[in-house]
Amino acid sequence: MANEENPEVMTSDPVGLQLKRAREQRGLSDSDVAQAQHLRPAVIQAIEAGEYGQVDSELFLKGYVRAYARQVGLDDNKIVADLDRELEPLRQKREQEVEANPLVDIERRRRRKRRLAKVVLLLGVAALAGYLVFAFVLPESEMTSPGDATEAPAPEESPAVDSEPAAPKIEDEELPPLYRKSLQLRRWKTGKLLSPRQKLARKRALIR
Repeated sequence: MANEENPEVMTSDPVGLQLKRAREQRGLSDSDVAQAQHLRPAVIQAIEAGEYGQVDSELFLKGYVRAYARQVGLDDNKIVADLDRELEPLRQKREQEVEANPLVDIERRRRRKRRLAKVVLLLGVAALAGYLVFAFVLPESEMTSPGDATEAPAPEESPAVDSEPAAPKIEDEELPPLYRKSLQLRRWKTGKLLSPRQKLARKRALIR
């Protein structure tokens, strides 16, 4: 294992010294490490010297240190944790410098005012939208609500009335004698419109 090839490094040693010692034990130069990490040798030299301000940001610094530790066979998580402890005093010092700078305080107040103005503007827009909804949209929806509209009663269907009057029923007695006999003979032959007695007489006559 790579970690087993290197002697145990003291936790109290600075991160830059731990990295430099592991690099030298592997016979690597700072240029070799810089070339492998695609960095300038000056960045590797600044890390080994503890001049962390030479790196653009803390995020980049931790990335470089982690890759450096892996390259020389050190535990990258442990090295980054040690680096984080080293950076804590630097963070506090930077914060104190920022607090002591009046220009920074003025800029901070400006940002706070801009955020407050945005919040007030959003609240005003929301209040105006709510007013427009209650003032215009809701009354129109109530006026056109289908539940409130009175439905006109459906017209009742009147029974169909024949346009032509029914023809008056003519009794057999009102017919002329000759036509009446002809009609009775036709009924007798067809069996239509006969009384029960006539139907019985017709049936007997047909049997005979």
